[in-house]
Amino acid sequence: IAQNDRIKKEIADADDGISLLAKCVFDQSLDFETIRCPVLRIIEAISFGNENACKKINNNEKLMQHVKHLSLTNDPTLGPTANRIQWKVEDEKNFILQQTKEKVTQEQGETVVKAFDEKQPTYQQSSVSYHWDLPDSRTSDTFDLMISYHYSDKEICGQIYNRLTASSFYRIFFDKEYGHEMLPNAMAEAMEKSCIILICFSSKYRESYGCRMAAEYAEKRHRTIILVKLDETYCPTGWLNDIVANKPCIEFKESSFSNSYAHLIQQIDHVKMKANVR
Repeated sequence: IAQNDRIKKEIADADDGISLLAKCVFDQSLDFETIRCPVLRIIEAISFGNENACKKINNNEKLMQHVKHLSLTNDPTLGPTANRIQWKVEDEKNFILQQTKEKVTQEQGETVVKAFDEKQPTYQQSSVSYHWDLPDSRTSDTFDLMISYHYSDKEICGQIYNRLTASSFYRIFFDKEYGHEMLPNAMAEAMEKSCIILICFSSKYRESYGCRMAAEYAEKRHRTIILVKLDETYCPTGWLNDIVANKPCIEFKESSFSNSYAHLIQQIDHVKMKANVR
């Protein structure tokens, strides 16, 4: 059910669809393993649907109270699931709104500085510096790349990370411990501070709602994305295909890792060049 978009839409559109699922989640008389936990995952899947689905979930006060309670627990399964539901139905919208406000404030400040500088003699004007030019030009809280991946692909993604960091040219955000289970706010903040998002996808990436949350956020926020395909036989479907279709993709294979890595560097350099032209 959780992977079938048509069924998810029918549940969300039904008058009592969400409310019936909600009752199953917090009804203590129902079995946890076979009913309550799977139903929570179905609600998570539905939260990745349309705006109407998110609104219905968010309007169910008893359900959202339960979700917020679960998000504060240390449960390795229910905690991340609840966090993603909370993010999709409420927090993501608020986070983006805050980012927009901060950007407007920053641009207004830059406009004031520019107006002041234009009054100065030309020899006092400072030259433009680019984030990409020199390692010491980077600020401590920004990254050149963020690697989005599924934990099952940690080995090859770790190799990519190690090669990139060994060059000393890049600051990289790579969550070695949690991978696809990052807290939504931490994921979004890292993406906002990263110039490029490396989406390393596979069949496991497609199945993960944590990975979907990250990839869709990158797409929604118009981040620069470089696609890395980790399984040569895998053909993306559903939401993942919506993101990767008709876009250039680098295939990484153990047998030709060096060639794939060289192609990746070419892509990164291409993005750097475009950034410095602006």
